Amino acid sequence: GPGGAARLGDKGTEGEIKRDVRRTFGKRPFFQEGGAGRDALADVLVALAVASPETSYCQGMNLVCGALLEIHVNGGDVGDAAPDASAVAIRGAQRKTFWLAHALAHGAPVRGAADNRLELAELWRPGMPQLKLRVFQLDQLLFRHLPRLRAHLKSVGLAPDVLASQWFFTLFAYV
Repeated sequence: GPGGAARLGDKGTEGEIKRDVRRTFGKRPFFQEGGAGRDALADVLVALAVASPETSYCQGMNLVCGALLEIHVNGGDVGDAAPDASAVAIRGAQRKTFWLAHALAHGAPVRGAADNRLELAELWRPGMPQLKLRVFQLDQLLFRHLPRLRAHLKSVGLAPDVLASQWFFTLFAYV
């Protein structure tokens, strides 16, 4: 059957993915209306949601996966991917993006003493259980290393949670 954003429903996880895919890097040719990026990204996000039901889909995953997808379509180069990239290039980029995003969220398949995974699944899981910890860590780093900047940000109403939540969700893909 058809893949991509066209087959997605309007409610639930599919609806969230469908809406977010339309808003992902809209000025980049690969992700504009009619570009191959939207459908390719939708497929990756649905596959991640199905593969990890405990995480499912969270806003922010679209930007992380969108950036990874475009880099993989370009053969590893950062920059605009061609909106009409070949189906073979896109399929390979989808596979690499899926596995890399899965590893970022859940760590490598074999874990050892040196496991230093990012545990993005804990940020992307419903309720975002790690967000408060990450915001606290940022605040403590600012307090310790950049106290004047911290004081200034607070004086203008930019508390760490307001400032950095999007950064953490998107791995700085949306700064």
